[in-house]
Amino acid sequence: MRLHNQDEQALSEHMLATYKTLRRSLIVLGLTFPFLLWGVGKGLYGIPLQSSMSRYYFAPYPESPDEKIFPMRIWFAGGLFAIGAALYLYKGFTNWENVALNLAGSCAALVALVPMAIEPCTGSNCSFSWHGLFAVLLFLCLAFVALFCAQATLQYLPPEHKHLLPGFRLRYKVVGVLMVLSPLGAFVLTRNTEGQSYFIFWAEAFCVLTFAWYWFEKTREMELSKAEKKAVEEKLKPPTNKGGVIPKLAV
Repeated sequence: MRLHNQDEQALSEHMLATYKTLRRSLIVLGLTFPFLLWGVGKGLYGIPLQSSMSRYYFAPYPESPDEKIFPMRIWFAGGLFAIGAALYLYKGFTNWENVALNLAGSCAALVALVPMAIEPCTGSNCSFSWHGLFAVLLFLCLAFVALFCAQATLQYLPPEHKHLLPGFRLRYKVVGVLMVLSPLGAFVLTRNTEGQSYFIFWAEAFCVLTFAWYWFEKTREMELSKAEKKAVEEKLKPPTNKGGVIPKLAV
């Protein structure tokens, strides 16, 4: 019986480690992705900072610009696929959160699969872009999670950490609002700046850093509440509708 209990504990610890690793990987990916594109592009290939993160898909190798060699394409697409896979694999605490994260993960992959046009979009020359639409939907899905789903687990904070509730609520709301405003700001800049402006790159980078901030806050909250551990041990009641979208655990 003791061995059986040890096996169950080892399995539960493995499951918990999987969730922690997914969250931490999303933090790392969000913090490093913009600077990885900039640093690797400049350091390994001599590619200058691009006007937007998406421009790295078609950023030519400076030593042979006419041969259509785009060495940063694999880094750009690979980073988006990594983010998309982690979002899709992560299970939310409510059904709505889970659906939103799955959609966000799918949109991240579609941003990589459907690149922007080779020629930069400037001013009135901009037309509808599936690439841009998927990018906006990615952040809107994450904004939905931050604004309407993230607070569902705050009720599991133990009494000694209840004083942190207002701070978590405020930060989740701020993150959600920024995830709406950041891609909107990038869109406005795309429409009103020349193709060589770097404002768009930094606006997009801010979007991604906000994404990392959300997962940092969620990781800290879950470590304080130990909600996942209680769920694995079947000691957790489903979240109520207060602070959440649907009072039902995702399956």
